[in-house]
Amino acid sequence: IVTKTLIPVTMHNITFTGDAAGCAPGNTTVKDGSDYSFQLSNTEAGYTYTVTVGGESLTSDENGKYTVKNIKADTEIVITKALAAETTVEVKDYVTKANGKQVKLVLVKGELAEGKVFAYGGEAMFYSEQYQAWAYLDIAAGTDAFTAETARAKVSTVAGTVEARTIARTFDVNGSGTVDINDAQLAYDIYKPEMYTDFSAVSVRKFLNADVNGSYSVTTEDAAAVVAEIK
Repeated sequence: IVTKTLIPVTMHNITFTGDAAGCAPGNTTVKDGSDYSFQLSNTEAGYTYTVTVGGESLTSDENGKYTVKNIKADTEIVITKALAAETTVEVKDYVTKANGKQVKLVLVKGELAEGKVFAYGGEAMFYSEQYQAWAYLDIAAGTDAFTAETARAKVSTVAGTVEARTIARTFDVNGSGTVDINDAQLAYDIYKPEMYTDFSAVSVRKFLNADVNGSYSVTTEDAAAVVAEIK
């Protein structure tokens, strides 16, 4: 007597995680002992992508295909993205505030995908015609701990247009549409250590407008330049 029993097929789950998991084809299942291949899609210009399995990097072939071989258990594939090395990030001392706080100017230059703008801490940055770079401000408790690498970790991209985020060189610090003594006063108040120690009362855009002479910092010279422009 010969009987035949179907051997059950063992299947394993493939899951994608990481901040760029959406670039993978999606979760699936594979047969025990088989290979699993996939390609990344919807990748964004200005980023490099890293694929790891079990903490080990996975490299694509010449056609951009990644393959995980001989899968014997549920497998997590982690896909992360980081700013490309060609994206430069600089940090400059913008203005000193009370209690040792420093307003830091963060400048970013690099390639952007269509319909994207650089962001800092999730907030869209401003393209400064004076600096010829994307600009934003951060407030640090000291001068040494806040570096370009510190800032780089907070830089990403979000949907937006250059036109909507451009800051032109004007003397209209408060954005009223008219250059008057109020603009000079605001520039001077932004310079003063005890005034505006955060961006709750005066926005980042107005802080950036205060550097009317393009020196990468706010000083009394900026207020004087506004007064000269009024005259």
